[in-house]
Amino acid sequence: MTSQALPSTIVLHLGAHKTASTHLQHAIMAALPIDDVAFAGPQTLRQPGASLPERFGFPFDPDSADVSTLTPHDALVELADGADRLVLSEETFAGKLQRGWGRIPTPLYFTAPERVRQFARIIAEAGGPAIDLCLGIRNPTDYLGSAYSQILNGNRVVEPEKYREKNPYTVVDWTDYIGRLRAISGVGALTVWRQEDYADLFPQVCEAMVGTRDVVPPSERIHPRLSEQAVDAILLAKRFTGPDFKRIAADALPITADNPPYDLYDATTHAASRSFYADQCATIAAMADVTFLQA
Repeated sequence: MTSQALPSTIVLHLGAHKTASTHLQHAIMAALPIDDVAFAGPQTLRQPGASLPERFGFPFDPDSADVSTLTPHDALVELADGADRLVLSEETFAGKLQRGWGRIPTPLYFTAPERVRQFARIIAEAGGPAIDLCLGIRNPTDYLGSAYSQILNGNRVVEPEKYREKNPYTVVDWTDYIGRLRAISGVGALTVWRQEDYADLFPQVCEAMVGTRDVVPPSERIHPRLSEQAVDAILLAKRFTGPDFKRIAADALPITADNPPYDLYDATTHAASRSFYADQCATIAAMADVTFLQA
């Protein structure tokens, strides 16, 4: 393929958040170069003026001054850099993990379908192919619990009772989200996997993403959850210390046999969430034109 030709395959990995997206991105980057594959992850797409909306002329902020001067055709050529398969991995393209003070957006990733629709339309107008989508999903209470750990590691501290009140597990409706994505004109293949199966499905996930199973997974977790003691320390100190203390607490009080991961929900809620999630997975697996990877 010449450096000026368009890729014949474009894969957009939308995350979701807290489904081992960073682990997958690190694995693919470590495997590069992969024959005839160009990969752009957060390190590339989160630079000023370098996000997909800015590169292709549909910024989230209409007043953005960082919109590229390249045509969509030339922006696509630049990203592909001569490769026949362009893989884009950026979970924030789908939207934010939380809104306001610790609230998960509802409906889930409600801005994603319109952003994907705009991107697919622009790519088609530039002469490119339909966009293949990839994403992981996760049991709602585990997804919310992991999101809560990330919030505590950020600039705000939300009491667990308030977080649970704002985020019942039923807000994590993957069936609705994937149905909205599947309905978009200009979307080709749509591949979905459960985060719970990610380790077992890693070769198949990589094949869907970069077209090969020859990728070695990193041995360590990239963003481990907070332990019980770390959460207790962060909540205790929230009025007296800043973000540095959160990092210190997380590093000093890691998960061990005597210090288990912090669990936001009780056993009854987890059980109800697993049943809710199982029904969603069955519905998604039965959707037309959706490939649901299973271990």
